[in-house]
Amino acid sequence: MADTRATALTDLESLRDATGDEEIVNFIVDVYTAEKNRKRPYSIQWYYNLAFILGHQWTNISPLGELIKVEDAPEHRVYRVENEILPRVKRITSKATLDPPLMDCVPMTSDEADLNAAQAGVEFLEYHQYEQDFASLDVRALIWAQATGKGFYKTTWNPKAGPLVVREKTELQDVPVPDEMGLPQIDPNGLEITEKQEVPVLDEAGLPEIVSFHLGEISVEVCSGFEIIPVGKGDQLRSKGITGVMHVVPRSVRHVQDVYGETVEPDQDVRDTDDVYRDMAGKIGTIIGGELSSTEQREDQEPSVLVYEYWEKPSEDHPRGRLIVVAGKKVLKNTELPYDHLQLPFAEIEDFPVPGRFWPTTMVEQSIPIQKEINILASKIEEHTRMMAFPKLMTFQGNNAEEPWTNEAGQEYENASRQTMPEAWHPPQLSQDVYTRLAQLRERLDDMYSTHEASRGTVPTGVKSGVAIAFLLEQDDTQHGPLFRSYHRARETVGRHIIGLAKQFYDEDRQVSILGENKKWVMKDFNAAKLEGVADVRVRQQSSVPVSHAGAMQKVFDIAQMFPQFYVDETTGQLDHGRLSEDLQMPSVRGMHERQLLDVEQAKRENEMMMNGDPFNEMAMLQAQQMQMQIQQNPQMAQQAQPPDPNAGYQPNFFDNHPVHFREVTAFMKTAEYEALELEVKQRFVYHAQSHGQVLAKQQAPQEQQRPAQGRQTHQQSNQEAQAQ
Repeated sequence: MADTRATALTDLESLRDATGDEEIVNFIVDVYTAEKNRKRPYSIQWYYNLAFILGHQWTNISPLGELIKVEDAPEHRVYRVENEILPRVKRITSKATLDPPLMDCVPMTSDEADLNAAQAGVEFLEYHQYEQDFASLDVRALIWAQATGKGFYKTTWNPKAGPLVVREKTELQDVPVPDEMGLPQIDPNGLEITEKQEVPVLDEAGLPEIVSFHLGEISVEVCSGFEIIPVGKGDQLRSKGITGVMHVVPRSVRHVQDVYGETVEPDQDVRDTDDVYRDMAGKIGTIIGGELSSTEQREDQEPSVLVYEYWEKPSEDHPRGRLIVVAGKKVLKNTELPYDHLQLPFAEIEDFPVPGRFWPTTMVEQSIPIQKEINILASKIEEHTRMMAFPKLMTFQGNNAEEPWTNEAGQEYENASRQTMPEAWHPPQLSQDVYTRLAQLRERLDDMYSTHEASRGTVPTGVKSGVAIAFLLEQDDTQHGPLFRSYHRARETVGRHIIGLAKQFYDEDRQVSILGENKKWVMKDFNAAKLEGVADVRVRQQSSVPVSHAGAMQKVFDIAQMFPQFYVDETTGQLDHGRLSEDLQMPSVRGMHERQLLDVEQAKRENEMMMNGDPFNEMAMLQAQQMQMQIQQNPQMAQQAQPPDPNAGYQPNFFDNHPVHFREVTAFMKTAEYEALELEVKQRFVYHAQSHGQVLAKQQAPQEQQRPAQGRQTHQQSNQEAQAQ
């Protein structure tokens, strides 16, 4: 296909005028074919990168762009692989995912309703953090980014997932509108006035029909560069020159039938998604004699077909964008973008961007020449070691040693000039330059991947200061900044898509599990209305605390030593075990305040009961009621006895942890939620807080009296000792 035609197809100018299904199918397939051919040099390099990551490193790229194994050589030759790339890729991935990005929701306004919506959005994103298994998705996306330059998230709505609902089947029918007497209303024309209402559908037996369906759910998946075709010109998906994206992936014919309700003919030589990635491994595996080659077919594989999804951004011709799905020479869908946020459902992570080029380079690609030289030197060293351990034998003439002199260990070689007993021949020692060169190559890889001694958990020679070690770690992490920022930006985009889909499709209440303040799971109801006040999603700026557990603990200890007031309970003046254990994340310390967590939960329950007007001190309330009844029966008691407290039901219990209760109730009284309460409810909180404060004052009074006495006693002892001397 000529370049001019490929350019025209890429711009999709002809597709805008296409009306029939056949024209649309042809144009979509032609665009995919043209762009796939353009991407082929990158694809070959990606296979090459994957081969080196997996350890199949004695390979080359042929002039035809195929991965080939090095030429066969004698069996005694060593082809050693010192895989220096895989552990570095793994280390970078681990650093990026050790502390996953935290999401914040931006409220539309500063109104209380929007602030509550933003908080609900944060909790909803945390729920999907676990529900979608982002721990696994992030690792896969980052590995794809390091192997192929870019990894992609795709966030869509799956109508066949989510909770299963079983309910009566209904339909809209015209139902008469009754008047006050319950009789049908009649309009001036003598006709009954009706309105549309949901009415149960009855079966032949007169019973309501039962239907079951799924509410649908948000779906997040990871795509590789092999599946993505950018349409237009630009170096990122958000570039203005990128007009759309094609996601082409093999699916089974059964999958297409289930999702789109269409029966399509399978494509020849096309496998399902799992088979494609197995085939990818097979292409790499054939280099070393793998079990599955690129041309072999599995007998148990399902008939499959290529599904072409074309997602087009909003434009003048299509203000709400466009989605076209093609498979098996059929147009399965041709509609506007199905999502109200009107964005492409993709988010990208890129390793090392190249200006003006959509597919960037990777550190793996740049490190392959160094890795090759390391393998060659390591192989020569092993060959030399074998020769030293199993040397050649010099034999006398007539020993029938016909093989030529080689570097095979233990070889017998006929020496015609000597008539002596066989003797061992040892090769000369390897030059120290070989080992020096090997160390230099590894240092170059450490510089490229920023994996120096400190990053590997080894303290550099002569470095003893913890601040210096932290500085070295920071310098190593800084060089990964572009990849980590791209990763956070991609997760930010995914968060926007999740919130947008929830606003659009969560039209019924759903139970979601949220990790509460005290690290306990609670169930909450969510629907679209609770997220209406969310304007945007942002990645929360990470703190300066080191990501390693040991470094974080040391940082907390340093802060506690320099600023002890940070971990002191303002009420009691003692160490706040709860706050310290949360920062340390130490189970042994966390166990010290397990009972305190019970007090915190109890105090928060009492706050809710005060808001609802439900008393919690039943004994005090009962005593007050009895006193009131006695006063009513004997009015003279009103002059002698103290009148009953009307707020007795909100008095502290004798078993309360008063410092904790006082801290929790006063903390709540500083919130906007408290300020919005009615005056009567606020009075309950003030009464309850003052009651706890009075108990605390009584408990602290004896301690204050003992301190001056102890001071005077110490002073007297000092005077007596001075006189004795």
